[in-house]
Amino acid sequence: MKNLTSTSTITSFFMTFMTFILLIVAAVAIPSFVGAQDKAKISRARGEIQSMNSAIAVYQADNNKFPETLEQLVPNYIAVISQSPWNTEYTYVNAGDDFSIECLTDRDKRIGFQSKTNEFYENQPGPLER
Repeated sequence: MKNLTSTSTITSFFMTFMTFILLIVAAVAIPSFVGAQDKAKISRARGEIQSMNSAIAVYQADNNKFPETLEQLVPNYIAVISQSPWNTEYTYVNAGDDFSIECLTDRDKRIGFQSKTNEFYENQPGPLER
């Protein structure tokens, strides 16, 4: 009986120790995984915005003006206007001599492109400009 109790105690201690180790690994790995997902979504959004920007440049060369809406690009300049990686709509603002395209992330940050400065921006706080 003495050996059975000793073995049982060691097994319980080992299982508790292994559970603790697994929790530590999970605590380190899960934030890294979430961070990688966020980076992938940002990269996808930038790629989609760049595709729309290229389509707008061709539209502008053909028509000597920017399109009024993104839908004017379909199907001649771009196949489809998809939703962002966060399942939000891309917002396009035509200001006459420049334009912007942006989307809202799941953390209420804006990611987009501004033609006047020819730059992408990320993680800008605030609502989308309409």
